Order: sequence, then C-alpha cells, then structure tokens
Amino acid sequence: MRKSVQRVLAVAQVTFMDGMRKHALIGLIALALLLEVFGIVFMDFFGRDVGRASSDFLISIIWLAGMVFLLFHAVQTIAMSEEQKVIYIFLSRPISRSEYVVGIFVGLALLLFVLQVLLGVVSYVTLLWMKTQLETQYFPVFNQGYFVLSIVGVFVMQLCVLAAIMVFCGVLRGSFLVLMMSIAYYSICSGIPVVLESLKQQMIHVEQGYSSYYLLKAIGMLFPDFSRLDFKDFVVMPSTPMLADDVGLSFIFSVVYALMMLMLACYLYRRRDL
Repeated sequence: MRKSVQRVLAVAQVTFMDGMRKHALIGLIALALLLEVFGIVFMDFFGRDVGRASSDFLISIIWLAGMVFLLFHAVQTIAMSEEQKVIYIFLSRPISRSEYVVGIFVGLALLLFVLQVLLGVVSYVTLLWMKTQLETQYFPVFNQGYFVLSIVGVFVMQLCVLAAIMVFCGVLRGSFLVLMMSIAYYSICSGIPVVLESLKQQMIHVEQGYSSYYLLKAIGMLFPDFSRLDFKDFVVMPSTPMLADDVGLSFIFSVVYALMMLMLACYLYRRRDL
C-alpha cells in the first residue's frame, strides 16, 4: 500500500512539474489578470451595484480560468495521443493503470488548486481595495467567508469535471472527442436544473409533464447540479442564514461523486485495449 501511494505521488509530481514546465498556470494567470484589469475599468457603469458586479465578475474569471485549464491543458494531458506514446511507459510495470489514473488526477488537481488559490488571493485583495476606495452605498458589504466558500465551491465543481474527463479519456481516443464530450457534459449538468425548474412550474399550473420531470430527475443523478456549489450571490449580502447541513451535503455529494467517477475511470483503464 505504501509503495502504491509512492508511485501515485511520483506520477502526480511528474504531471504537476510538466504543467509548470509548459507554463499552463502562468498563461492563465496572465489572461485572468488582464481580464480583471479591463473589467475593473468598466465597473463605474454599474452605479450603486458595483460591489455585486465586481464580486460576480472576479469569481466568474476564476471559474473561466479553471474551465480553460480543464478543457485544454487537462484534456491534452490525459487524452491518449496515438502520436505520443508516453502513456505506454506509464501503463507498463511497475506502475499500474489505476495508479496512473489516480496520479494524473492528483497532479492536475494540484495544478488547479494552485491556480484557484493564486487567482482567489488576487481577487480577494482587489475586492478589499475596491471596498476601501468606494463609498458605503456603492459597496456596502463584503462577506469574506462566503467569498472563500465560493472559491471552494468552484474548485470542487471543477474537480467533478476533471473526474468526468478522466472517464471520457478511458472510453474515447483522441483529445478532440474528449473535449467535445467534456463540453457536452458540463452543458447537460448546467441545463438539467433549468429544465427541471421549468417543468416544475408547468406541473403546478397545467398539471402536465410528470413523466418528463421524473425522467430528467433520474438522469440528473448522473449529472450533478453544480448550482448547489454556487455561493457568489452571498458575497455582497449581510449575514444570511444558510443551513450548514445543506452546504455540507452539497460538498460531500460532490466529493463522493468525483471519487466514484475516478473509480470508474480506473476500471475503464484497466479494461482498455492499448
């Protein structure tokens, strides 16, 4: 067991260092900072709601940087390329396929964590600076706890997407197909709650659509509702009573979901014909 963990950490270290060597984080951080600078320039147009607009914008930038990292760097790292045979070295002894999958996941998760922390610190300092520079009516409240919770929610959500990418790479060959499946997966996860809410309103007023509603409800078990991890609306609100149990269950469900997807990816890689 100890040697297995050491091999997983070795693969994770190689993956992490490879991401640093390719300047994946530096490019994304530079892009995010450039977007933040341009966004702050136009914040004067939001009037009294500049605090909410600023926090939403900065958290959205962090989300965007993470998604670009997953859809491009992570997909290219995980997906099996027929021209680059490096994966055959990793999948040969003494490193098993499951250790390879877990090691790659841990390495990419560490890169994503570093990216989120760096951008989160920059956004936190930016919001504090804006609050000190603006009058109270323009930026009345900055709830720091919910800001941190929002960043953690974005990170956990993107861990689920990363685990799903691992599964797609175990089924499909080629980074382009994996990229398309990953985009479709995230679109379905974001779209199902909206459709369910629409069908729920239809059932209340028209008393129809029960079959479609429960079918989508069952499908939603495979595609988690990432809106449960979205707390950015509370960043600029006064102390809002939120049930700690609901927040904790949302995070626990997301972590368990990511672990189950990772286990499925390990199973698929073990059965994969190289």
